[in-house]
Amino acid sequence: MILGAYILRGTGERLYGICYEEGERVPDKQLPPHVQATVTLFHSRESTILGQPYTLEQNEFLWVYTFFESFVVVMRVTPDEEIASLSRRMVALGREIVHTFGRVMKIWSGNMGEIEGMDDLVDSFVELDLKSPDEMLPIIDSVLDAVFANHELVYAGVIDITGEMLSGNIPESHLSLIQEQLLHESVKPSTDVVPTTIEVQGYDVQILRVQSLTVAAASHKDGSKVGAKTAVSAIAQSLSDSIL
Repeated sequence: MILGAYILRGTGERLYGICYEEGERVPDKQLPPHVQATVTLFHSRESTILGQPYTLEQNEFLWVYTFFESFVVVMRVTPDEEIASLSRRMVALGREIVHTFGRVMKIWSGNMGEIEGMDDLVDSFVELDLKSPDEMLPIIDSVLDAVFANHELVYAGVIDITGEMLSGNIPESHLSLIQEQLLHESVKPSTDVVPTTIEVQGYDVQILRVQSLTVAAASHKDGSKVGAKTAVSAIAQSLSDSIL
């Protein structure tokens, strides 16, 4: 069970805190000093891996830390919480914070709970069930089959909110780099009809976000970007019409 959710700068400065007590949400304005010290220590280490969970046991509960480039998501949970699933939610929450509030966070000096939509965003990921509905997969497969039949692509795929590929043929080496860029502030997949272009091992990869999903596609190195851009837009539109 999640007992509290927090967002801190790498310096340990608290930006946001909320407690969940008997189903009620209560603002939490203080953190134990050792939690902030742990954030500062791990954030300064070159060996700390972004997006990987780190845990610290204290009395009857656990503190779980997930580090991003400029901030840290921390959860206070009971020992029975499944850490792998929790970590995926924390990574997904961090990505959404980057996408929605990244620019604000850089200049914000107060409680981010005062920002409209922040509480609802955190609540949605605390309650999120990350199991991929089986009924989505045949639809996604069908959409991708149609795109491959009509576009000259090296690859295309649909990635879920945790960074896992639901369907497609994105090579593992490319997928890991796309996941890494999605984790950082360097790429913010758009929520509208205009894809974002990122460079992956010499390929121009087109990225387009559709609510909780991300569509990625790449044309041949010597081909036009237009094909991949058209493809990701077509996939996104079909997904919006069919399952979202």
